[in-house]
Amino acid sequence: MKFKIILLLLLSLCFSAFGLFEGKLKVSTSTRYGHDDNIFSQSVGSEIASDFISQVFVIQAVPIRSPKTNVAMFWSPEIRYRTIDDEILYFQNMVGMYSTKIGPRLSINAQNKFNISDKEPSLVNIVQDMYYYNNNTSVGLNYIFSRKDAVTLSLGHDMKVWSDNLQLSTNTFSNGSFDRTKVFGAWAHEFVQGKVFGSLGSSASTLEYEGERGGLDTAELYGRFDYALNPASLLSFQYGLKGHVLENEYGVSRRIKSPIALVSFMMQPTKDMSINASVSYDTFESSLPQFNMRESTKYSLGLRYKITPKINVSQNVMVMKSFYEEDFLRYEWEESSRDDLITVLMQNVTYVINPFHTIEGSWMLTKVNSFGTPEVLRNKLYVGYKFSF
Repeated sequence: MKFKIILLLLLSLCFSAFGLFEGKLKVSTSTRYGHDDNIFSQSVGSEIASDFISQVFVIQAVPIRSPKTNVAMFWSPEIRYRTIDDEILYFQNMVGMYSTKIGPRLSINAQNKFNISDKEPSLVNIVQDMYYYNNNTSVGLNYIFSRKDAVTLSLGHDMKVWSDNLQLSTNTFSNGSFDRTKVFGAWAHEFVQGKVFGSLGSSASTLEYEGERGGLDTAELYGRFDYALNPASLLSFQYGLKGHVLENEYGVSRRIKSPIALVSFMMQPTKDMSINASVSYDTFESSLPQFNMRESTKYSLGLRYKITPKINVSQNVMVMKSFYEEDFLRYEWEESSRDDLITVLMQNVTYVINPFHTIEGSWMLTKVNSFGTPEVLRNKLYVGYKFSF
């Protein structure tokens, strides 16, 4: 049992998701009618609104589940029809996971995630539909030395491809698509049985943007502590350092060091309520075409609970402040720095008529305040019916 706790809490093995599948196959389909008051995320005063109808399918399958080997798959495609211009949009999420024990102490796992998603909130005032394909593959080994110690090693590849390569000037394009290769290793230790866990981890990655935009090489070292306050709550602290080698489109490289930090808290005070909260500071690839990197401070809070045995509610808020500095630029630009503030509020309500039929409702507010750009507000809501079998 303690071996499982170490792997789940400290190494964040993706295969903890197997516990969510109660049967071999679950299928549901949702029909939703909604309204989006700013379909292209334009500044206040320039919004274009539209109603939409979407059909969402969710398929969860566990074709193999045994003490030695587990295989699970998840697929959720969405077909969305927009009434204002008769446009049909397609999105999806797909996950495949595999794990097997090679021996009493050694196991191997692999996963692949593929999604088609709408453009990111920071890309505003682009009056066209943009989406991106993202595929993430990883293979890892986990070895348990003793009841208190375990290690994991993994190799992964991430690919992001945009549907459009935006023209920024006469001879310059956004070139936002990229390939990234990453290696990761971590050691986990149980300090106090069932209460205090720690880990040391490191990773290295190389990212190459499309065309001559440049790239981003990163090395990371961090330490983490997880403290189980009681059987229903977990407090986590993580701190580390990242070293970056940034290359712009002129072939000029810069070396940058930055700290990373995370504080998170999870609690399930009752079987019908859960709370998640976190604060983090980290550096990532850029979401703006003028820069190759950004640093972000992120605050998030999530709450899920049952009002009645049939009514389920979830509420989430996320605030992210991103900074783009002169050293992060991919080319000479009139602005040497920039900052964005993104706020997202989400509210979901479901009414379970019976195990087969559910009424759904959702509302999401996205607010973007960006340097030199008027405020962007976007409200999106829908009501729907879900049939599960």
